[in-house]
Amino acid sequence: MPPGGRPVPGGAGIPLRGKKVSPQRDVERDRPIARLITPEPDCLPRMSPEAPFVVASASMPEVLYRRLGREGAYRLPEIDRSEVIDGAYRLRSGALVLEEGRQELLGWPLGVLEKETAVQLTLFDRGGVIYGAFFGERLVGFMSLDSRPVCGMHDRLLLDTLHVDCNFRGRGIGCKLLEHARSIAREMGASSLYVSSKPTRRTVEFYLHRGFTVADEYDPEQLEHYPEDIPMVLAL
Repeated sequence: MPPGGRPVPGGAGIPLRGKKVSPQRDVERDRPIARLITPEPDCLPRMSPEAPFVVASASMPEVLYRRLGREGAYRLPEIDRSEVIDGAYRLRSGALVLEEGRQELLGWPLGVLEKETAVQLTLFDRGGVIYGAFFGERLVGFMSLDSRPVCGMHDRLLLDTLHVDCNFRGRGIGCKLLEHARSIAREMGASSLYVSSKPTRRTVEFYLHRGFTVADEYDPEQLEHYPEDIPMVLAL
């Protein structure tokens, strides 16, 4: 659900061909999903969102997760958003339709970083939370949770942003940041999380694999700014 400058597959590269699929059937058929980067593993046990902690593995010595202050909004340029897009989802009559194709996104689209930074500063100033994942001193993951209720529901909060550096995907970082978002949202009194997901296949299926479903309604503000996104919701 990262806001701003969403790439719309189908503009360049191989033309997209649409086919209507059941989200569950498509997820089951394609597991593990063939892509440039392997899917992230299942979530580790939830820990307190206030305490930094370390995840160690043979492939990654350690990743530290911690809550950031307002200055965290200015660190987004450290994240390399590059990715290979191997298809995109569209909503057609309430059903997910997978449009196949292949494109390459390099870095941040022109003008998006400035807009994204402004959004994160506003989010933080009204009581939202920014979280980072660090490999040494390098920021490799970024998550923000808005305090503003969405869809007219006082107990539904917006997972505004979830980015993982392209060189660190497939290592559980996105999953761990999502766990922090869930924990913090519960502490803030939420019973569900809303995300305006980029329509790319990898992003939508990331959320589907972790229990999100297509929302029954759009948040008007998200729809206005990101009409191509897929609205998704997760019960907490």
